[in-house]
Amino acid sequence: MLRRLRTVRSGFPTFTSSWLRISLAGAFCSLALALSVSVPPASFSAARSMLASLSSMPDITPSSGNVLTDSSGALTFTGGPYLVANPSSQATGKPTCNAALPCDEYAFTVSVSDTTSRSKYVRIELAWPVVGEAQFDLYAFDGTTANGRLIAQSLGDQTYVMPDVILIPAAAAANGTYTLRIVPFLPFGQSVTGTVRLVDIPVAAPVDSGVAPSFSNHDSPATLGNNSGEPSIGVDWGPRAAEFKHGAVNTGGVAFFSANGDSAPGAALEARVSFDDSTQPATATWEKVSALNVQETALVDPIGFVDHQTGRVFQLELIGGQGNSTAAFSDDDGKSWTPMMGGGIPAGPDHETFGGGPFNEAAVPAPPPHPLYPNALYYCSQNIAG
Repeated sequence: MLRRLRTVRSGFPTFTSSWLRISLAGAFCSLALALSVSVPPASFSAARSMLASLSSMPDITPSSGNVLTDSSGALTFTGGPYLVANPSSQATGKPTCNAALPCDEYAFTVSVSDTTSRSKYVRIELAWPVVGEAQFDLYAFDGTTANGRLIAQSLGDQTYVMPDVILIPAAAAANGTYTLRIVPFLPFGQSVTGTVRLVDIPVAAPVDSGVAPSFSNHDSPATLGNNSGEPSIGVDWGPRAAEFKHGAVNTGGVAFFSANGDSAPGAALEARVSFDDSTQPATATWEKVSALNVQETALVDPIGFVDHQTGRVFQLELIGGQGNSTAAFSDDDGKSWTPMMGGGIPAGPDHETFGGGPFNEAAVPAPPPHPLYPNALYYCSQNIAG
């Protein structure tokens, strides 16, 4: 899976979509149901005591005297080890914190000069040992967690990275105190270390003297691609035919748009899009260049790929439920197509993806011989079971 570090500033939106969160929430609900159904009344108090014992943990330290000033240096804190997972935020987007669903808190105040407020951020970092998929969530409140206002959050179970990082203004809290809520979403028995420090606001990037970057929308024409779902795009950086690159036309390469066609059954859509930069904004010319053998059926998933190193254009359309796709490639930017195998045993029957890139010639063992095409190609698909 792709991992990335996301820094979340106060007021920025966050997004919640993670199979891990759903799975843990479901597992927690199943555990709760099992306890309620199968634990005899006489044993319930013992089970509750055991659960309370598991969820108890050392408090965050230090617990008081945490004041960030111009000269204080970084504030640090530690917490854990955390033995019980708390995936409760999956239900409503906000974590539940109680004896059975542990959370931790760290409070601090900010007292800095006006000069510091104008030139600094407060950077809050929460780190933990990288063990498996261990993840912690970090929330920052202006005020207490009970009565304050949530101003920033970094959800480790969404970014799948360590550490959690958030930035807030270097100013005193409106409610007097900032409070951090640390939620052990999937702790694996790990402890956390936290740092609260002042960091410089980055200097604005210099303004380039050239033409300013710009963006423009280029809708497909009324008769092409307006009922096309699940599109993908690619670019041949070095068009193979002179008519696709001349003067100000396709200075960055010729683009391709792959999608379902306008009707099914029928041909899937492959469109070639040429951009003319002699005007501002550029004008776009759309042309239908679909491979005739790449056909839509009842269950479809189109995919397109352009190998920008070789200029080869690939168009595929799923044959739903068969673990196969109709497929073709073009070496002249869609002027002609060669049918090819798409998928086949042991490919799965849904959501195919296609891509490629250079072989690692230094790999051990060495890559297979490939005299007909210099790059590796990959067909990936989703299985139903197994």
